[in-house]
Amino acid sequence: MNRQRLTAFMTALVLILPAGLSAQESEEPSAEDQIRQKERDLERSEPEGKVSFDRELSGKVLLNLEQALTARQDGVAGRDLGHLVSEGGRAYILRARAPSTIDVLRKNNGKTVSLVGRTEVEGKYFVVATVIEHQTAPPPMRRKRSGL
Repeated sequence: MNRQRLTAFMTALVLILPAGLSAQESEEPSAEDQIRQKERDLERSEPEGKVSFDRELSGKVLLNLEQALTARQDGVAGRDLGHLVSEGGRAYILRARAPSTIDVLRKNNGKTVSLVGRTEVEGKYFVVATVIEHQTAPPPMRRKRSGL
């Protein structure tokens, strides 16, 4: 009997809780939005060309293909596409600046690539501007021992 009450209570809590949170979110910006706004203000306050906020990271791209397809259709603003595990071992949540980069990321899913973009929210997100694909070297040519 207690288990049924607990299950009913948890179900009601799950159904009621998201409605309460959405009302709170619309009133004030989240902590991430505040940090992102501070970063953008800092970027705007710096003289043109003095500080580059774009950086290049190399690592393995791990996309959630379902989210990438949805982002490609609906627009990329604020969409998490997957993760980037850098060569240093740090993980970032991937976002794209333009829809065209999603196609290149999907083609390189699971591969090691270099990405140019910027970090946001104190390094939590990496917003990809361009993708630089790693080219593998062709196999070395073998010479015939017999000559011509």
